[in-house]
Amino acid sequence: MGGNWHMRLAQVWLRWASVNGLWAHVSAPLAALYAVLARRAHQHQRMARQPLAVPVLVVGNVLVGGTGKTPIVASVVQHLQRAGWQVGIIARGYKAAIQPGPSATRSPTPGPLTTPLLVTVDTPSALCGDEPKLLAQLTGVPVCVHPKRVWAAQHLLAQHPQVNLLVSDDGLQHAALPRDLEIVVFDERGLGNGRLLPAGLLREAWPRHNPDTSAACLVVQNGVKQAHIAPANHDQPVFTSHRSLGDLHPLMAERSGRDALLARTAPQAGDCVQVLAGIAKPHAFAAMLREQGFHVTTVAHVADHDPLMGAWPSAYQLDANTATICTAKDAVKLRERPDAASLNIWVAPLELGLPDAFWQALDKHLGACHASTTSPLSLPYG
Repeated sequence: MGGNWHMRLAQVWLRWASVNGLWAHVSAPLAALYAVLARRAHQHQRMARQPLAVPVLVVGNVLVGGTGKTPIVASVVQHLQRAGWQVGIIARGYKAAIQPGPSATRSPTPGPLTTPLLVTVDTPSALCGDEPKLLAQLTGVPVCVHPKRVWAAQHLLAQHPQVNLLVSDDGLQHAALPRDLEIVVFDERGLGNGRLLPAGLLREAWPRHNPDTSAACLVVQNGVKQAHIAPANHDQPVFTSHRSLGDLHPLMAERSGRDALLARTAPQAGDCVQVLAGIAKPHAFAAMLREQGFHVTTVAHVADHDPLMGAWPSAYQLDANTATICTAKDAVKLRERPDAASLNIWVAPLELGLPDAFWQALDKHLGACHASTTSPLSLPYG
């Protein structure tokens, strides 16, 4: 674990950039330069924006670091499926082995490292990224990844012409991607110190100085109301989500069969457990387990999106005789280990709740989009 100096450096910067201290003032000129460069890049991308044949909903954040948007993407997609939409998901594929190719109109069967990649539940996470694979598992809808999200969208629509709505996991600042609706996700950090990178945590100013008026915007604060978040519009509320952990299930539950499930007993409240977390906020995950009554003895924090292929359990300073609990995102990678079936690892899925008013606002905005749907749009939340 001593080699994770970059993690420790990032944590130091996150602390500095969260408050209006010395770092915020010293790096203010860099933040001003960032603002100029970001504005120029945004304008250039907007000019090159290509229309798509279906509406696009972008779920993202203006703060660096994880704000919990991927569970919101999954919940939104599942809601839209119930409402009658044929949904597809596009994503960058963070940490995926994909590089931008020279043209968006390449041969339909070029090499997988330069072209959009359709993700299935069996796609190696090293190739597509852990979050896109998790979304494929949770939703069952077509998922396509590429750093140029417009290419991913075009490829997905060509391969799945029944799709009549695209949801982009992240991409809020990817101005080349057209959008009809944005969902901006915040967490307990609020706006941090309110400054742009690198003096603060903001990727863009909030509230926006020059909003994309062609797209409606919904704002979600994940889990807490500790920090005030300004809405995108004065007449639009900020919706608060509620998070909890679902029942534990074995790492290999989907593949091991009933006999394997009976061979082990899930940890219960009062038991000692250890946590392995390759996510942005591992201690928040551990705190949720403690709230359920578990005695968390160890929290092994690895880098976000770490492949989790180190020697078990020594690489993570864990005890082989104590049950380990991980997140659903980490489970995606742990299941790919050759020794996965022998590991005493349990998965704690995150369950997300959003108020009815959020779903009604979502349906209202998407219902106004001019899209060719394959079935009438119903509003399950009335």
